[in-house]
Parts: sequence; structure tokens; C-alpha cells
Amino acid sequence: MTTALPPSFAPAAPTAGSRNARVRAALERALQALSLAHDRIQQARERDPTLCAGFSTYGGVKTSLDAAAALLERRTYRVALAGMMSAGKSTLANALLRRPGLLPTGIEETTLTITVVQRPVDFEKLVVHYLTYEEALRGVFERGHYQRWFGPGVLAKSREGTTTPDALRAEIGQAAGRPDVPDDVREQLIGFLDALEMRRGQLGTVIQPSLEDRRLYLAPRTHRDVGHLLLIAKAELHVENDLFSREGLEFVDLPGADSTNERQKEIAYEYLADTDLLLVVPSAAGFRFVDVDMLGRFRAARGDIRHRVFFALNRFDEAKVADLASPEASLAYFKKLVDMIARDYDPGRLYFTVGLWAALEERRKANQVTPDDERELARISQATGDLVAHFERQGVIDQIASEWDERWAHRLADSMRALVRAGGVDRLRADLIGYIRNELEMARLLEIRAHLEDAARAVEALVGPERGRVRGFLDSAREQLKATGGYLDQVCYATRDALDRAHQEMARKEGEVDEMPFQVQMRRLSDAFGLAIDGLLARNNPKIDLRQIARELGDASAQDLMQRVIDTTRAVLSQKFVDILTTKLAQDFARRYQDALDPLDNERALEEFGRVIEKPELGARYLGKLNELERTLALVTRVRALEEVWAVGQLDFKPSPGARAFDELEPEFRRALIGEMQAVYAERFRSIAQVLLKYYRVVLDDFIREFEELAAEALREARLIGAQVPVELLAARAAPEDRQRYGLAELVSVTDGVHRALEAVDGELAR
Repeated sequence: MTTALPPSFAPAAPTAGSRNARVRAALERALQALSLAHDRIQQARERDPTLCAGFSTYGGVKTSLDAAAALLERRTYRVALAGMMSAGKSTLANALLRRPGLLPTGIEETTLTITVVQRPVDFEKLVVHYLTYEEALRGVFERGHYQRWFGPGVLAKSREGTTTPDALRAEIGQAAGRPDVPDDVREQLIGFLDALEMRRGQLGTVIQPSLEDRRLYLAPRTHRDVGHLLLIAKAELHVENDLFSREGLEFVDLPGADSTNERQKEIAYEYLADTDLLLVVPSAAGFRFVDVDMLGRFRAARGDIRHRVFFALNRFDEAKVADLASPEASLAYFKKLVDMIARDYDPGRLYFTVGLWAALEERRKANQVTPDDERELARISQATGDLVAHFERQGVIDQIASEWDERWAHRLADSMRALVRAGGVDRLRADLIGYIRNELEMARLLEIRAHLEDAARAVEALVGPERGRVRGFLDSAREQLKATGGYLDQVCYATRDALDRAHQEMARKEGEVDEMPFQVQMRRLSDAFGLAIDGLLARNNPKIDLRQIARELGDASAQDLMQRVIDTTRAVLSQKFVDILTTKLAQDFARRYQDALDPLDNERALEEFGRVIEKPELGARYLGKLNELERTLALVTRVRALEEVWAVGQLDFKPSPGARAFDELEPEFRRALIGEMQAVYAERFRSIAQVLLKYYRVVLDDFIREFEELAAEALREARLIGAQVPVELLAARAAPEDRQRYGLAELVSVTDGVHRALEAVDGELAR
């Protein structure tokens, strides 16, 4: 069963004016500056490999830029839940998601599969990834729960991969038949072998079973069910939830660290490498080796994780009051917990929770509680309230708040008192969201900043040694406005030259035939039009249907009928004549002119120059003139074609008189009409070809003049405010003898832009 989602589904964006939002915007600009510098370096290396001494060793920048870009694009945060089996991770996850029953729960170990809970793209669904046949078999030998029932030689061969999968299968069958194997282990191994055969066609594949059947793929009901779960690498629950749609969170529910085989551990560690926050869920008795091991794995994957770990001492209602009878015993208990954390982490991120209480409260809100649920809810709330009251009477909570480290003691005490509000889960949830919105987002932004800094160092290492070679040249070029005027003159000259060559290309002689390509093109259009005339008149068609015209005229004479056909044909062909010239010829010339201008990249050049002179619309105005050129070419062509059509309309076409019926005259009449129309419109093509190229020249000259006026306006503005052309534009237009100096100056300029962009990031970080 799938549930459709609304079309709008994206995490809430940070407030536009917030510090994080400003830092993110500055980082995006810095990434653009670095990407530009990297592109210019690559282009310069292709133009002149001798430009910089470090070209041969320059590299690694793209990796840093790609990493920064990926982090900037990613707006989700992964939270992984880890801890021993039966610590209540799944119950706590359901409570945090406010979706009771989503992940299977129970008294014994339930989660045997790595489960990713994330936002759906289209609809709610379950996705299951199966291990391959061999991975599933070897996984049984890697799981400590079963290893004691296999001989050491078999285990070694499995680890070394020196035995076949079928041999491993046989070993599992033998172990299941041993009389000393406990019943639960025997049932699990038999269930595994049965599932291995039943699911053999699904092994190594990905399936999408019903979301309602998720327990079959996530947690066992019986010992035999465990066998099926040993075939699964991971499962993905794509479900809707506010934590996903508004906060951009993704949950990963990891199996009990002490029950996972090596293959699943590898997958779990892969997730840890991309985890933003680890929520460790130890048992109420405190931390165990598996908790410490998971933290070590997380540190190995993510580096400094001091600010990436929360602790939730779940099922806290099960703490034994008898062991905490005196204030000294209670303080010693909490001190032991804090000492385990304080050396490497923030004890203020230790939360006391009762996930089952919160989950049952959610069931109550949804009117889904059973009488057993009500009794369990009453028991848990009473036990938890009694425990907190016990600590309050002892004065332990006040003593922790007032005497322990003020940096975190108040938060720890507040977490204990929050237990009486539905098991303290709402406080944990609110703190998780706030921490991710602020501290973790900033940590990601600083990570992006580090990637950009790595790239900037590589760019500076390449360009820095060359600064001395262009310092004086760069300064003088920026100080002299004549460089700006010379640049704009070059732009105008290059534009006129490119368009002149494109136009003259159509007027040159082609081979030994004294005929312009334009005339050749017109003759081809004329020939194609002649074939179209034959296609229209050689047989009936919807536009010119001689027999339909005859039916419409009824008893009219054959001469009147032929006259109607002639007039209809002339009107249809005249319209087609105008259309083909306007769409084919005018568009072809516009495309030729555009192709000639594309290599000059005038739009970008004027945009860059416009930024300098505070006229950002220069590029758009140029583009508007280019579009106007295309429209004017079409208009001139259409007007001239209409003049020719008008001339055709003045021709006097009269059918020859005759006494025969139209049916007898029709074949001969068709042939004569086709020939006549082909001759008439062939002449129209010749006539229009004699003048149209001159008209295009006038239109082109008007465009060039308007472009030069635009450049002159830009130069006047530059002189008015004392602006200079960006050096990277000078490099693109430089004469051969100056190209290397301009090329070096360009690289220095874009590198300076990188430093300014990173300084802007640091400025926002310091605010």
C-alpha cells in the first residue's frame, strides 16, 4: 500500500536574515569565485602551457570544489541511532518521529536490519536490499551468536574465502542438526536455510514490498523469522514526517552493535561516515563496550565528533531505586555516567528518556490505545514520576545543578526533571532540532569553508609566485582609462568584422561558378517550392481540392470553375511563398549572424563590464538588440515577399474557353496550372533575390551602429566614474605580444577575487 504525498515537499530553509543564511550565501559566492578561477586556470593552461611554472603540479582543486558544492546543495541531516540490542532505540525513534509502531519494537532484540527512515520523493514505501547468496551465507559465520557451533577450521576458511558457498550451506545444515545446539539457535539456522531457498531469486536484488508488511523485513516474530532477516543488508522506509519535510532530518536505526555481522557492520560504518549526528542509546545500567566501540568507529569516520554526539539513556524508568537509596549512591551513579562522557563529549547532551511512555502517549492522541496500553502507560508514568520524585527528595538534582560544572550541569538537571513530561522525549526532540538548525548547520558551513580554503591554497600556490611579473603592468592597466577605451574599440571592431565576414560569405563566388551562395540557396528554395506546387496540384488535398470546388459551384460552367481554382491556388501559394521566405531564409541569415558572434561572447563581456560601471543591464540590452536584429530580418523579408505576392495578384490568369465538361478538362488543366504556377513563382524567387541581400546589409549595418552606440555609452559612463575594464576581459581581447602579460594578470585578478570572497565569508562568521 502506498500513500501519495502533496507536491510541495522540501525542508524548511533557514531564515534569510539569519547568520547561517548569510554565511551560506557568502560561501556560495566564494565557491563561484573559486570555480571561475579554476576554469580560467584550465583555459590559460590550454592557451599557453608556459604561463605558470606550477601548471604541471596543479591539481586537486576540483575534488575540494566538488565536495564543497555537494555540501552546499545538501540540505538534509542524518541522525543515526546506535547502541546495544534491547536498549530501546526503535521505540525512541518512533517517539521522536511521533509515529508509534513505524519501527517494530519488543522486549527482546527486534532490529536486526539496518533501517533508514527518510523523506519520500513520491509516495510512502518500503525498499529492501538483499545480500547476495554468498554474502548471506558468510554472514552467518561472521555473527558471534553462531560461531561457537562451528569448528575453528570452518570459520577460518569462511573468513579467508577458501570454501565454496554450498560447502558453507552444508556446514550450517550440520550445525542445525547437532543435539547440543540450543533450540533457539537451531530454529534460527533452520529458518535461515528455508529462507535461503525461498528467497533465492531475490538475493542480490532490491524489492519494494508493502509498507504494511515491514515487520517481516525489519524484526522477527519467531526464531525462524530471524533466518529471513539474516538475508537482508538494509531496508529503507520512505515515510512522511515533519522532521523530514520541515527539518530535513534522516534517521538511521542501526541494529544492536553486539548482534551485527561483519557485512552489516561495514554498511553501518559507511552510514557513520556520512552521519551528521550520532544518538547513542545506552542501557539504563550505563555504557558498555559496544557503545564505546561505536563512538570510536564514528570518530574514525568523521574526525572530531565532540559536537556530533547526543546520548539518550532510554528506558530510564527501569533504573533500580534500591541501588540508589542514598543521595551518595545516586550522585555516584550520575557521576559515573558523566565521567564516561565528560572526557571527550558534552555531558549536557546526556538526556534521560522513556521512549515507550512518549510512544504510548502518541497512540492515545490517535485513539489507538488498548486496555493493555493504558495499564502499561499508567505503570510507566507512575514509575518514572516516582523515580524523579525520589531524586528530588534526595536533593540530588538540585545538587547537580548548583555544584557541578556550570557549563552543562543545569541542562543535565533539566533533562532529569523533563522525564515527568511524557518521558522527556519532547525535550530531546526540541534540542535535536535546535542543535541541528544552529550548531550542526554551522559545523557543515565550516566544513564547506575548509574545502574552499584547501582549493584557495592550491590556486594561490600556482598564481602567487607569478605576482611579481605582472604587478606593475596590472597596476598601470587599471589606472589608465585608455585601456578601457581600447578594449571597447576591440569589441566593436571584432563584432563588425565577424558580421561583415558572415555577410560577405553569402556574397562570395562559389568555385568556378560566378554565383553567390545566396543565389544558390534561393534557387534551392525555388526548386523546393516548385516541387511543393506539384504536390499541391497533382492530386486533391484539403487546401486545393478541385472536385470539392466543383461540388461547391454546382452547375457553374467549366470556365468559371477553372477560374475559381486558379484564384484559390494563387492565394494558397502566395501565403506559402511568404511563409517559406520568412521562416527559412530570414531565420537562416539570423542564425549565420548569431554563429559569427557566439565566439566573441559579447553578452558576458558586456555583463562583466556593466558590473564595473554599475550598469548591469548592458548584457541584457545587447541580447535585446540581437533579438531585434532577428525580428527585423524576418519583417524585411516578409514585406518584400508581400510585394512580390502583390505583383502575382495583378497577373491576369484566364482559362481557355471550351465547351467540354470540367471532368474531361481536369487532367490537362492540372498540368497546365502546375507549369504556370511553377514558372510564376520561380520568377518571384529570382526577383526577390536581386534586392534582398542588399536589404539585409542595411539591417546589419543598423545593428552594428546601434551596438557601437551601446559601447560608446558604456565608455562615457566609465570615464564619468573612472572605471576600468576587468583584466580578465582584457586578456580575452589582447594582442599576441601582450597575451601572456594579460593572461598572468587575469589569473592574479581572479585569485584576488577568491581571497576577497573568502574574506567576506570570514566577515560573516565574525559577526
